[in-house]
Amino acid sequence: MRSSLTITLATYLFAAQVRIDIADPEQTIKTISEIADRLGPEGEAVVLSETAHEYGEHPELAAARMRTCLQAVTAIRADLPLPRTAVSL
Repeated sequence: MRSSLTITLATYLFAAQVRIDIADPEQTIKTISEIADRLGPEGEAVVLSETAHEYGEHPELAAARMRTCLQAVTAIRADLPLPRTAVSL
């Protein structure tokens, strides 16, 4: 099951309307950051609206594109350090 953060980041990437290279996590992070900065505080509502529009107009293309976005975000999240947990002995 994907986390809500993964889905949100993938939605931002989806709305960026750029070619996605899953093998380039730095570009993925840069693209998400740029669109988030450009859209500001209302960004999440904007990207959700754009995503819904694309699914309504071109569902087969939108689904394939979202799968790619999810794969790209999953790839960058796999590289992030895991939170430290306390372990008692």
